[in-house]
Order: sequence, then structure tokens, then C-alpha cells
Amino acid sequence: MTSRDIHLRELQAARLDLDIDDRRHLADCHGEHVQITEADGGGCLVTARDICGVIPLPSGRRLTIEPKIPLSSIWALLALAPEEALLSPPPVAEAPDIAAWLEGLAATFIVQLDQMLARGLSGDFRLSRENLGGVRGRIALQEQLRRQPGMPHRFICDFSEFSADIPRNRYLAAAFDRAALIVGARSYLRGPLERCRATLSAIPRDCMPADGSRSQRAGRQQSIVVALADMLLSDAVVLGGPRRPSTPAVLVEMPRLFERFVCRALAQGLPSVVVRTSGTCVLLDADGRVPLTVDAVLESNGRPLCVVDAKYKHGPQSGRTGGTPTSGDLYQMLAYCLGYGVSDAILVYPHRLEVEPVHICRHGISIRVHSVGIDLSAGAHRFQAGVEGMCGAVARIIGPEGGASADAGSRDGLPEIGLSRHNQPPGGCVDPSRRPSVTVAAERGERGAPP
Repeated sequence: MTSRDIHLRELQAARLDLDIDDRRHLADCHGEHVQITEADGGGCLVTARDICGVIPLPSGRRLTIEPKIPLSSIWALLALAPEEALLSPPPVAEAPDIAAWLEGLAATFIVQLDQMLARGLSGDFRLSRENLGGVRGRIALQEQLRRQPGMPHRFICDFSEFSADIPRNRYLAAAFDRAALIVGARSYLRGPLERCRATLSAIPRDCMPADGSRSQRAGRQQSIVVALADMLLSDAVVLGGPRRPSTPAVLVEMPRLFERFVCRALAQGLPSVVVRTSGTCVLLDADGRVPLTVDAVLESNGRPLCVVDAKYKHGPQSGRTGGTPTSGDLYQMLAYCLGYGVSDAILVYPHRLEVEPVHICRHGISIRVHSVGIDLSAGAHRFQAGVEGMCGAVARIIGPEGGASADAGSRDGLPEIGLSRHNQPPGGCVDPSRRPSVTVAAERGERGAPP
């Protein structure tokens, strides 16, 4: 933190005295992150949206946006995976603000990566096919006869070679590039930065998670490094520096982060069901013009049990709207239940709540909308209990007493609306009777106000 930092809080407004370049930079480059309006009596009113992080300004100042929840909860939301227990307590637990927190996360990754690379860059054997002047490995006979028949002077060969260019190293190299931008030229990290940059210089970059990077064969150090890389490359962490790439803005989109967390927590806490979060799109109408995309669909034995939607905003509370979700949320869940052919929908909110489900029963349609909460304001020390409570509440809903829907052949009287296989929209939307692979975070986020 420096005296030149300008401080805002997530979803709050403040009157700031910004020069014209800083104001134009925020409006042009970060209009989706902050809202700027003219204030009475001079200056401007700046309102942060549901993000937190750091935005460098052309004047040399920094706009820091603090989260409404504790920084320890940000770590817990990003780090939900078994390997992260190796980093307890988290190295950024004592960070005074979000700027120091983000820099501490990047610095921890660089130090851990440097220690791992000190033992040598790991690699693996990969299969290659090349047109060679001599035989290496074995000749690809069919390809050889098709392309080079007769007396050959060159040979198309298949062979295995040991290489450091493997998916896991590409992923770590991409995470290193992001971490290096975040920390800048910190003197205490100059040695680790230079060593890691030299070791990874020849490795291509790939921001997609490497399959098997968390396998049991991975050592403790490698598990920690991959876990930190996951946090840095999370789709909820936005990196950009349109004017000065050496000092990029680093922002965390809280709705996307909360949605990702809910999907991963349910996948870990409910091992007996399938949590499907990719390709979960169906059509509501017969003409195929109204696609529905939900955060997660819980399945068992190939049939959907319920739909889940994460809402990073105030949920129903006693005395507010009669202890029920908003009308918009109820309409959305009604459409999801009809489209996916289930009778239960679950709304997950980022605070504690105890409200009864809403039962919608009209014209042969019977749907229950449940509200479940996890208290993000409690901090990391009570976070695991909150996760277990959320998963336990969902398990009770989808159990035999929870009224899970019947299979696709008999939907408890629910009308068939746009679920035919031949009526799929472009872009990978699928029928709920199909079962794609499980459990990566969804790509959307709902705007709203957390507690």
C-alpha cells in the first residue's frame, strides 16, 4: 500500500478527485468494472462493480478495490482443492489489502516454482512422427508407401523422445508470465524471476489446465505449484494493461469466482452424484430460439436430479420480500426446471439464510425452489464448515425425501418443452439426457450485491 493509492470498496461509491487522463482511462478501459459520473461541486463519483483488485492509472496512482468479504475468504474461494491443504495457513493470510494479497499470491508462486525448478525441469516421453534421412524408432509403413513409394531415401518414422514441452510445463509457464507481471521488478524476487524465466524460456505457453497435473504421482512441491498456478490462471482473475503492459490491472470478478467455487464444492462434497457444468444448455421453445444455460445440473444414473444456480448477491432473508427469492430469480428457476425436466431448483447465496422453499404448483406443474447459503463473511477459519453445510443441504434436497425428479421418460407431469435431440442450438448446447464429462467451472456470472 502507498500513500498515492486510491481506495474503493466493492459495490460502493466514493467521490474522488481524478485528473482528466485517469478519468478517461477508467471510462475507456475499465467501463465494465467501474462507473464514473460527475459529482455536484466538482470531482467525480466512482462506483466499483462486483470486482476487487488493482487498476494502475496513467498518473502513476493506483485504484485499489477492496472486497466486501475477508481476504481469507478470497483465498478459500480460489483454492478449493485437496492439494491446497498443503498451504495452510495461506501465505497471504496477513495481507493488509487486496493489492498486497495479489502480489503475495504471485510472489509465493514464483518462490515455490523456483524451488521446484531447482531440482530440474520435469518432462515426459512423447510420440513424434518425422520425415528423416535414416530410420529412427519404427517406420510408419502405410504413410511411407503413400507418400514415398519405391526405393526410399527418406523415411517417415514414429519414435518416442523425452521432452520438457509437456502440457503441465506449458501451464506453469503461462502462470509464471502472469505472476511476473503482477510482481513487477521486486528486488527480493530478482533472483527467482531470472532463474525461472531462463528455465522456461523455450517452453510454449498454454493457459488450459494440464490433465493429470494433480495425479498421485505428483510430489508435494509440484502439487503446491500447480495449485497456485490454478489460482493465477482462474477464469475469474482478469489481467489487462492496455496502456502500460508492464503494470497491468489485476481484477477478480466475484460473481464468476463464486459460481466456480459453488460448482467445485458440490463436485467434491457430493461424490455420489455427477455435477455437470459444461455443455449444460437446452432449448426452452419448440423453434430453438430460447436457449437455457444453468450453472450446474446434478445427475444420478444418467438422469437429472435438480439444477443449481449461484447468486452473488443478497438472497432472501426473514422480513425481506417475505423470506423468498426475488421474482426474477423465481421466474428463472421455473424456466430452468421446465427446460431440464426437473422438479427442484437450488439457489446458492453468499450469506447465511434459513428460509422455506417456494413451492410453485400450477396447471399440473409442481416445482420447488430452494435457497441455500454459505457465509463468506465468516473468514477462512469457518469456511470448511460452511462448505459442508451447503453440501449437506443440497444432499437432503436431492435425496429420496428431497423430491428429485423422475427420469426423462416420465417427468412427473412436466411438459416437454424443446428437449428433442434434433432441436439443438449452435454452440455446443446439449440435451440433458446426454452425459458430457464433469466439473469445470461455468463461464457466466450474475451481477448483484453480496452481503
